[in-house]
Amino acid sequence: MYRRGQLMGLVPLLFSLMLIVSIPKGAGPGPWNVLGISAGFQLVLWGGYHLHTHRPVSAWGRALVEHSDRWYPAFLFGVRKVFLILFFVILWFCLTDLGYPSSPLLHLIFFMIVCIYPVRSVLREFTYSDPDIRFENAEIITHYLLIIMLILFIAVSSTHMAVPMEGPLTKSIPMTVVFIWIPAILVILSCVTLCLHRCDFQKENDSKPAAKTDDDPEQPVMY
Repeated sequence: MYRRGQLMGLVPLLFSLMLIVSIPKGAGPGPWNVLGISAGFQLVLWGGYHLHTHRPVSAWGRALVEHSDRWYPAFLFGVRKVFLILFFVILWFCLTDLGYPSSPLLHLIFFMIVCIYPVRSVLREFTYSDPDIRFENAEIITHYLLIIMLILFIAVSSTHMAVPMEGPLTKSIPMTVVFIWIPAILVILSCVTLCLHRCDFQKENDSKPAAKTDDDPEQPVMY
């Protein structure tokens, strides 16, 4: 698990370094941020691993090693998700530097996808370890929210390719944009309908223990 995490961390680190070197005019702040965060989390991962191979000096370090079965798997899981997110972020910066049509709205949708994906993964792990109806409902909501964000990303990207971004939208909406957004809206409405159908909010309310009142009849004692 540690070696796999190291290899996953090398991908955004080397990718961002290659992007910085290959741009003659100088890379923007995005690749530099990814490079620094990747290097920092590589050091965090290295420190968490070597905490178990070398005897800790401080009482805090000894307590971490003693209870490592509680936090170390979640630590590895979180670091690997961070490396995966960084890879998608540097890939996005690479595409925009190559001339991929983007806008502030598209950037917002992309980073919402990047934020929702790890939350959904964490909720799925909670659902497997603790089958609570609240975790199941939250995992279903984030699952369909991720699909909706992906559909919006594809629709907005296709709209930018069909309509020039420099000028006004045009007096009449092109038929290409209509053909893009009608299926997108239908899929989004279907996702909302399926999400509401699969989420069992009534069962979530019923799972809460009801407060006992004095009017409740006592059960007879059987001898």
